[in-house]
Amino acid sequence: RVLAGRIERVTRHATDLLEGLLAFARAESVTRTNGSAAVEAELSAVLEELDPLRRSVDAKIAIELDSHLHAACAPPVLHILLLNLLSNAIKFMEGRPRREVRVVARSEGPWCLVTVEDTGPGIPRESLARVFEPFFRARECRAGGSGIGLATVRRVVDALGGEIAVTSTEGAGTCFTMRIGRATEAPVSPPPSLETRDVNPEP
Repeated sequence: RVLAGRIERVTRHATDLLEGLLAFARAESVTRTNGSAAVEAELSAVLEELDPLRRSVDAKIAIELDSHLHAACAPPVLHILLLNLLSNAIKFMEGRPRREVRVVARSEGPWCLVTVEDTGPGIPRESLARVFEPFFRARECRAGGSGIGLATVRRVVDALGGEIAVTSTEGAGTCFTMRIGRATEAPVSPPPSLETRDVNPEP
C-alpha cells in the first residue's frame, strides 16, 4: 500500500505538471478569441471544483461580487485564472490557525477587478519578486503544485492587456490583485500600474 500510494502521488504530480505546462504554452493563443465570461458563474464552477481541496484543509471562503459582472475574455480563460489563484490560496491554508480566503470581484470603470486574499503563511521578502516566474518555489514552500500556476496567470493576464500584482505580509497572508477588461465596454486606456510590493515591517 505504501508503494501504491507513492506511485499515485508521483503520477498525480506528473499529470499536474503536464497540465500546467500545456496551459502555460497555450496562454497567449487562448486569449486571441474575444468573448464574455460571467464572473459569478465561473467563480461558482471553480469553487465547486476546488471543494475537495477546501474541505481537506478546512478553509472558509468569503465572496463579494458585483452583480452581472462580465470579463472580456472567453469563459475557459477566466476559469483558468480563477482556478489557479484560488487553488494557490487554499492549499497554503493547511495547518494555519486561521484558514480563510476572501474573494472580491467588482467593476472599476472599464475594468474587472478581482482580489484573492488569504490568511496563509505569506511570502518571504526575498521570494516576492519571483512568484510569477515559471517553476519558482520558495525554499519554505511545503504545499504541492507544479510551480507553473502563477506564471500561467501572469502570461494570460498580460495577453489580455491587464495587470496582476501581489502584496504579502510574512506570517499573516497574501493578496493577489488582478485587473482585466470588462465585457460591457472596451478599455480605452491602460490602467494605472498595480504595485507589487512587500508589506513586511522592517526589523
